[in-house]
Amino acid sequence: MSKRKEMEKPYKIIPEELPPPLREKQTTYTDLINDILKMEKGTYRIEVEGKHPKTIYSALVKRIKDKPLKLHVRKGKIYLERL
Repeated sequence: MSKRKEMEKPYKIIPEELPPPLREKQTTYTDLINDILKMEKGTYRIEVEGKHPKTIYSALVKRIKDKPLKLHVRKGKIYLERL
Protein backbone atom coordinates (compact mmCIF):
# COMPACT_ATOMS: atom_id res chain seq x y z
CA MET A 1 0.00 0.00 0.00
CA SER A 2 1.09 3.51 -0.65
CA LYS A 3 1.87 5.86 2.20
CA ARG A 4 -0.95 8.17 1.15
CA LYS A 5 -3.65 5.47 1.61
CA GLU A 6 -2.25 4.54 5.00
CA MET A 7 -2.52 8.13 6.29
CA GLU A 8 -5.86 9.39 7.53
CA LYS A 9 -7.28 12.41 5.78
CA PRO A 10 -7.36 15.60 7.85
CA TYR A 11 -11.05 16.16 7.13
CA LYS A 12 -14.39 14.39 7.30
CA ILE A 13 -17.33 14.57 4.94
CA ILE A 14 -20.56 13.98 6.84
CA PRO A 15 -23.97 13.85 5.12
CA GLU A 16 -26.34 15.98 7.16
CA GLU A 17 -29.51 18.07 6.78
CA LEU A 18 -29.05 21.83 6.69
CA PRO A 19 -30.18 23.31 10.05
CA PRO A 20 -32.70 26.17 10.04
CA PRO A 21 -31.25 29.71 9.93
CA LEU A 22 -30.41 31.29 13.26
CA ARG A 23 -31.75 34.65 12.20
CA GLU A 24 -35.47 35.15 12.01
CA LYS A 25 -36.94 36.23 8.71
CA GLN A 26 -38.86 39.02 10.44
CA THR A 27 -36.53 41.45 12.13
CA THR A 28 -37.05 44.05 14.79
CA TYR A 29 -36.83 46.75 12.14
CA THR A 30 -39.48 45.14 9.93
CA ASP A 31 -41.83 44.88 12.90
CA LEU A 32 -41.06 48.48 13.86
CA ILE A 33 -41.87 49.75 10.35
CA ASN A 34 -45.08 47.72 10.19
CA ASP A 35 -46.18 49.15 13.55
CA ILE A 36 -45.54 52.73 12.41
CA LEU A 37 -47.42 52.14 9.17
CA LYS A 38 -50.46 51.17 11.27
CA MET A 39 -50.23 54.42 13.29
CA GLU A 40 -51.57 57.84 12.43
CA LYS A 41 -49.54 60.29 10.37
CA GLY A 42 -46.90 62.01 12.47
CA THR A 43 -43.30 61.90 13.59
CA TYR A 44 -41.98 59.25 15.97
CA ARG A 45 -38.61 59.03 17.72
CA ILE A 46 -37.06 55.56 17.33
CA GLU A 47 -34.92 53.79 19.90
CA VAL A 48 -33.88 50.13 19.72
CA GLU A 49 -32.48 48.61 22.88
CA GLY A 50 -28.79 47.78 22.56
CA LYS A 51 -28.41 49.42 19.14
CA HIS A 52 -26.42 52.54 18.26
CA PRO A 53 -28.34 55.27 16.40
CA LYS A 54 -26.11 54.89 13.33
CA THR A 55 -26.96 51.17 13.18
CA ILE A 56 -30.67 51.93 13.44
CA TYR A 57 -30.39 54.58 10.74
CA SER A 58 -28.63 52.32 8.25
CA ALA A 59 -31.06 49.46 8.89
CA LEU A 60 -34.09 51.70 8.39
CA VAL A 61 -32.78 53.40 5.24
CA LYS A 62 -32.71 50.04 3.48
CA ARG A 63 -36.22 49.09 4.61
CA ILE A 64 -38.30 52.25 4.09
CA LYS A 65 -37.90 52.52 0.33
CA ASP A 66 -41.29 52.56 -1.44
CA LYS A 67 -43.09 53.19 1.86
CA PRO A 68 -44.81 56.40 3.01
CA LEU A 69 -42.06 57.06 5.56
CA LYS A 70 -39.28 59.61 5.81
CA LEU A 71 -36.20 59.24 8.02
CA HIS A 72 -34.75 62.17 9.99
CA VAL A 73 -31.73 62.56 12.28
CA ARG A 74 -31.61 65.38 14.82
CA LYS A 75 -28.93 65.68 17.51
CA GLY A 76 -28.03 62.00 17.22
CA LYS A 77 -31.64 60.83 17.55
CA ILE A 78 -33.54 58.94 14.86
CA TYR A 79 -37.05 59.95 13.82
CA LEU A 80 -39.44 58.31 11.40
CA GLU A 81 -42.13 60.46 9.82
CA ARG A 82 -45.32 58.74 8.71
CA LEU A 83 -46.46 60.66 5.63
